[in-house]
Amino acid sequence: QSCFEQHSECVKFQTSDWMPTRVLEVDTKTWKLRMPAEENIAIEKYVTLSYCWGKDPFLNLTTGVFNSFKGGHPIAQLPKTFQEAISVANYFGIKYIWIDALCIIQDSTEDWIKESGKMCKVYSNAYCNLIAAASENPHGGLFRRRNRSCPPLATIKPKWANGNQYSMLSSIDSVGAMNLYYDELNSTNTAFRGWILQERILAPRLLCFCNNQVYFECEQGIKSEVCPSGPPSYMNVGCTGSHDGSPMKRWSSLVDEYSACLLTKPSDKLVALSGVADRYSEILNDTYVAGLWQSQLPWNLMWYVQQGQEAKRAETYRAPTWSWASIDG
Repeated sequence: QSCFEQHSECVKFQTSDWMPTRVLEVDTKTWKLRMPAEENIAIEKYVTLSYCWGKDPFLNLTTGVFNSFKGGHPIAQLPKTFQEAISVANYFGIKYIWIDALCIIQDSTEDWIKESGKMCKVYSNAYCNLIAAASENPHGGLFRRRNRSCPPLATIKPKWANGNQYSMLSSIDSVGAMNLYYDELNSTNTAFRGWILQERILAPRLLCFCNNQVYFECEQGIKSEVCPSGPPSYMNVGCTGSHDGSPMKRWSSLVDEYSACLLTKPSDKLVALSGVADRYSEILNDTYVAGLWQSQLPWNLMWYVQQGQEAKRAETYRAPTWSWASIDG
């Protein structure tokens, strides 16, 4: 809440009068599909959910069930991750949640193309994005049981080099635990999913449910259960990673990271990054061309596959051959 009210950097890409085409209206027992613009619903906060689809089937929105989704349904019929995400929304007093599988018509190519083009707005305008980092599919849930073998935490107040003191919950093996955040996140199933990388970057706030603890991340830094006050400012990196370098250098680093991610559908290679491209187009005031930037084309064309990495040309066309997006790997 303090981030929402006080961090100007975290709200600069948000629009106060916008909601997705469809959202789920939820309470403690039921959910139903709502269409804010068509139903003249007042603009309210909503949360989003990032998760791995996995291979096991689960309930999603199709043309055949579209009308039935508008009626009230018990939350218990949803996968565990969706149920627990709704409980988090309820905890925050937010009655709307956006989940791609339930808010985009999955058997309609037309609707998918239309809605996937709105990803930048969907995540940028969310109150918070919940990340089911420890689950390999929607049935795994957000929450994890505590490891009883871990030593109890105690509050300490270390004095940092800048003279400030920060309250920190600590145990023998958790001092400096903020360095473990990316290690823990990068070891999860979500770390290597292309779509989720985009969602992490676009959302103004992240609540990441990992195996060992819950983390909160925004442009002002990272907080966790071990370090609830956050580390000193010089340790903060914000939800888009390191802020060192120009926006163009950060884009290049992002492409490196994204290229190592997995996509269920390789044909989504450019689509799954389109929301971030929209954001950078605004920042750079430049024209986006199949993964590259028009003003930087001489430089951007000098991409290469890192030595020792396997890579091959996509079997079906998705980008011109001069774009890194034409390569798998």
